[in-house]
Amino acid sequence: MSAICLSNSLVSHYLKYTFAESFDKKIIRNLLKYIHPFVVSKNQHTIFSDPSFIMQINNDPLLNVVDKCSDEELVSISTLKLQLVERNTNSDFTEVNIVPLIANSEKIDMAIGATYENSNGKDKAITHMKALLSNAKWIKVTDGYIDANPSQWNENKRLLEDIIPKKAIDVTIVSGSFSKKNELEAICSDWNVRVQNMGQHTHDRYIETDKLNILLSSGLYNLSTNSNKDMTYRIKIK
Repeated sequence: MSAICLSNSLVSHYLKYTFAESFDKKIIRNLLKYIHPFVVSKNQHTIFSDPSFIMQINNDPLLNVVDKCSDEELVSISTLKLQLVERNTNSDFTEVNIVPLIANSEKIDMAIGATYENSNGKDKAITHMKALLSNAKWIKVTDGYIDANPSQWNENKRLLEDIIPKKAIDVTIVSGSFSKKNELEAICSDWNVRVQNMGQHTHDRYIETDKLNILLSSGLYNLSTNSNKDMTYRIKIK
């Protein structure tokens, strides 16, 4: 089943890219960030009227061509119920602009991540997190309860020691009331540890860098292999 549908203009861009014609690199680069099987309609491009082309395009694992239908009908048969566009049309269905005029203004994205139902496999998540942070210029950890429980703080500290690179880097802890700054600075003298109070409207937990925003479904502690609670993380490229 196809996950997403495309606007007429993006169908044209994708076909140019597929057949190695001259194409807009920026648009294709942004489009492929949302890479999923695409559903398109025969009335979206004249080339779809050529039966030989339909036979050829059937070998494309990302493109599913259906009979003529409206954009609304395309959206309704897509799994994610949205259409990718390069300009908004104020339609009644959900549009995702892949080239918004204001950077980062589009909120819907195809984030990468994983879910762990218990402690099994969380060592893989920790290894991934360590790799994600390895070339960061700065790191911000947001968790309102990161040091609220003494035993959990010890595990959180161990996690931070494991995933944050041992190099000169700004490490900001955003919490309700963080009192363990000295303990973090003792781990690595090159870390410049800063403390920031969490805003009253902040609820989610994050690990943020200059390149990525990593959303944690619950406190940092549940990333630990000592926690049997479920943990999901989602990575968004800035």
